[in-house]
Amino acid sequence: MARIVVFIYLLLTAFIAFAQERLPQRIYNFSHFTSREGLPSDKIRDAATDPDGLLWMATARGLCYFDGKTFHPVSFDQKGDFSYDLSSISIGEGNKIWVTSYNRGLLCYDRSKPSDLAWTKYAASVNQGALVKHELYAVHESAGKVYFGGQETDLQMLDLASGHITVIKLDRKACMTIFRIHKDRQGLLWIGTRYHGLFSYDPGSKKIVHYGLANLGENAVTAVCDVGGKIFASYYNYNLIHVDPALREIKQKDVLGLGPNVSLYDNNIDEAAFFPEENIVLAAHRNGKLYRYGLQDKHIEEVDWNLNVPDGSGKPNRINRIVPVRRGYFICSDNGLYYYSKEINQITDFISGGQQPIHRLIKVNDSIWYLTAGGIGQLSADFRTRISVFPLAKLSVSQLMALDGRIYISTLDRGIFVFDTTKKTLGPLKVVGSSFGLEHADCNRIVADTVGGRPVLWIGSWSDGLYRYDMQANSVVRYDKTNGLIDHKIITLAKDAAGALWMGMDGFGAVKVEDKLGMKFIHFKHGKSPTSLAVNTVFSFLLDADRNFWYSSSQQGIGQITGSAANVRFRQVNDRNRFPRIYAYALKDDFKGRIWMRTPDGMTIFDPGYSTFDQLDPGQGVVPPDRFHIYDFYQDSDNLVWTTDKGLIKGSIKALNDNRREIKPIISAFKILNRDNSYRLRTGRILLQPRENTFSFLFSAAEIMNGKNLRFSYKLEGIDRDWIDAEDRHEAVYSNVPGGNYRFFLRVEDQNGKWSTHQLVIPLSVKLLWYQGLWFKIGLIACIFLAVILILLYGIAHQKKINRLQHEFSLTLQQELKQNEIKIREQAEVLEVEKEKKLASEFRQKLYESELKAIRSQMNPHFIFNILNSIEAYVVENDARHASKLIHKFATLSRLVLENSQFSMASIASELQLVKLYLELEQERFGQTFDYVIHVDEDLIKSSYRIPSMLIQPLVENAVHHGVRHLSGRRGKISIKATKKDNNLCIEIMDNGVGFDFAPKPNLNPFKSASFGIMGVEDRLRMINSEKLPNSAWLEIDKNPQEEDFTVKVSMMLPLLKNVQ
Repeated sequence: MARIVVFIYLLLTAFIAFAQERLPQRIYNFSHFTSREGLPSDKIRDAATDPDGLLWMATARGLCYFDGKTFHPVSFDQKGDFSYDLSSISIGEGNKIWVTSYNRGLLCYDRSKPSDLAWTKYAASVNQGALVKHELYAVHESAGKVYFGGQETDLQMLDLASGHITVIKLDRKACMTIFRIHKDRQGLLWIGTRYHGLFSYDPGSKKIVHYGLANLGENAVTAVCDVGGKIFASYYNYNLIHVDPALREIKQKDVLGLGPNVSLYDNNIDEAAFFPEENIVLAAHRNGKLYRYGLQDKHIEEVDWNLNVPDGSGKPNRINRIVPVRRGYFICSDNGLYYYSKEINQITDFISGGQQPIHRLIKVNDSIWYLTAGGIGQLSADFRTRISVFPLAKLSVSQLMALDGRIYISTLDRGIFVFDTTKKTLGPLKVVGSSFGLEHADCNRIVADTVGGRPVLWIGSWSDGLYRYDMQANSVVRYDKTNGLIDHKIITLAKDAAGALWMGMDGFGAVKVEDKLGMKFIHFKHGKSPTSLAVNTVFSFLLDADRNFWYSSSQQGIGQITGSAANVRFRQVNDRNRFPRIYAYALKDDFKGRIWMRTPDGMTIFDPGYSTFDQLDPGQGVVPPDRFHIYDFYQDSDNLVWTTDKGLIKGSIKALNDNRREIKPIISAFKILNRDNSYRLRTGRILLQPRENTFSFLFSAAEIMNGKNLRFSYKLEGIDRDWIDAEDRHEAVYSNVPGGNYRFFLRVEDQNGKWSTHQLVIPLSVKLLWYQGLWFKIGLIACIFLAVILILLYGIAHQKKINRLQHEFSLTLQQELKQNEIKIREQAEVLEVEKEKKLASEFRQKLYESELKAIRSQMNPHFIFNILNSIEAYVVENDARHASKLIHKFATLSRLVLENSQFSMASIASELQLVKLYLELEQERFGQTFDYVIHVDEDLIKSSYRIPSMLIQPLVENAVHHGVRHLSGRRGKISIKATKKDNNLCIEIMDNGVGFDFAPKPNLNPFKSASFGIMGVEDRLRMINSEKLPNSAWLEIDKNPQEEDFTVKVSMMLPLLKNVQ
């Protein structure tokens, strides 16, 4: 009996295991975000999305929002009494975010105000205001009213218009703890309480309906969601209940069939949400489990976190809130934020691989066959059941090719093997005759063809070149460097639309065979021409459904072979993604004409119509997550199947999204000098002060979370001439922007290279500095203009004054010039006269001096001769005394004569002294025969007046020699008188000598010319008159003087000169 029990147990265990294996399973791709990605806290209590697509979160460390790429914590006023420990959130109207906290009541964040003015605090008031409550759990804003509640607060309502808070009693007998507030599509408020179950409240009619299951103690309702007029709510001990509001009754209890709680809340559903994209209700268990309840098929599925997160590091400890969004939902948990979307969960059906995971799939006629590491077999049409399996004899498989019910297996070291799916036999390719080393070749691609009417197989080999296998004769021919092939390293083979055979070479370009009978090889390699081969290593060829011939090489992107047989051209299409995938080694096309390119670093889909490359990242919807090791992929018109180390992952290839939806960018933050000023985005035009001219915009798009490779570009109109690529920073930074009005433009390009038609435009103004403003410039220009006008007017007036002065000056100058001209002319004449006079004077002076010297030269010898005669007489007479005395006087006289003869002028005293000595000598000479007397004014003797020298002596000499000398019988008498008349000296010389024997002619020559001395004096007087004023010097001889006793009177007038040499 015991054995029977054991057998039954083992049988049951095996059946359950088999049944579980047969049950459909799914993998789920969740994006997981924690504080490592920028969250302020891993504990997220609640979240909600705003109209812009931003996700706002209430966390254990404050308010935060998420733009799809970056988390942006919202700063609190540090001076205010606010709490960071938030519990729930609601997006209100007018840029307001309502949040509840565990210790500071209700908080309102106004996004249109700066942080120090943005926060407002409210408290729940109970017992008619006698008690204030701050521990709140739920909030919802609707139609100008904010409904909130918490620990024993009942339902509170804040009227935004009046600011008044009203308490709504759901049950007059109890003060209720509010866990959840939810508004359905009909406008009813559903309130979940802790001890009293579920209530509905109609804000219009004020009608309250109670839904309760009358548990002893806990009747907690922590979650409510409406599904097309139906309400699903979590209920303590009944996991999920279904409520019909029309019937006002609970239609179903224990929807998930989890049973009651064993300990407090250990089996409780904390959250529930409706996901319309899949028509399911999501229910979150207290321990982190997530259930999917199908509303149509009533199927209940638990999300296997162990399958999706094998190591358990990313499994949510507790789910607090599920927030549905378009085509996805967010999960707020105690260990971060999770995101699920249809976009990143398109190929998710999972079929376990068991002990022998499938490596490759191939379609043979209408059946699907698989290949594992150790065997080959047939698979059911739904890919879930392995119908058969056959050993592979440890073959190292390179590629597979199906033809006529046979699977041709290329190996890395044993040539070609053939598996007959009908006979279920496996063996090497049959070769008759020489095999040319095929049985040891490293083979790859096999191409079926017809040559000369005979079916053949072209076999590519990296180690041995090209094989042609005749399927009728089972014979082989090899082509390598010995018979025309450029090299033996063949990587791939294919036929183009014309049926020509192409070979992709390892480092030697591409080779084309057109004449398959004559085997003429045409070699193509990389060159400088843009239509040449991209590189010389070709990995794969593909002839698509539209008969386009493509190739992949060691160059990124994809190439196309076009042209005619005589003119082959190669066109390279490069991947425009910022980080292109490296070379593709396999190409496959799908039913939509897209080309799937498998590369060492991932999968890319090339769209020939758009020439775009869509990079498929692991875990982003199509390619399995990194926790699965991918062997290969299979596709037909219906299915896309990935073969992995854990099993098959498949989905409908027709359901794959073309991703052609319009993507709208969002600006998530605005910073000035790296300080958050996002509130200015809500004020219309952004107005900046001059010191705020360094700012930045942060932007994103909700589609980024769906794994989209989006490209952003922006420009600030007025600063940027063209669009600027944002690359991966998703930030536009501007520094020192000059004052003025601008517009910031933002656009996004999807993975297909299409720019969004929706461009985000933000108007912005930077205030000018006081000296940059328009009015200042106008005023400055006006001032300058006025100054210029004043300067011009002043200049004109000044110029007029200058012109007037210049005119007056010109007139005056002309007059002065005329006067000066006259003066100059007069002065010139005077100068000319003076010059002439000077020249004449100089001439006369020289002449005078020369004549004087001549006269003296004549006079002096004459005088000396006479004196010497006298001395001689004394000597002869032996009168030594008189001779000595005479000699002494003669010496004195000679000295005076020599002194006075050196100058043209001499003093009166000197001249009279000379005359006196001369007369004394003459007295001695003539024996004292005459007397003389000299009368002169005493003041003339003492004065400094001077007279021409040697003028008196000749006249005295004439009186002696021609007058008194010739007297006989009586003594001679000579009288000399000198007087001053005005500025002249009058000399009168009278003698009583014999006189003149003739009378002078009147008016002809008043001078006596009988004496040589008289003639000399006359000449000198003429010179004096010519040098001084005319008639200033004259000589007059009176032969009948009035004076008695005198016979001759000589009068001479000389000008008196003072201090003149």
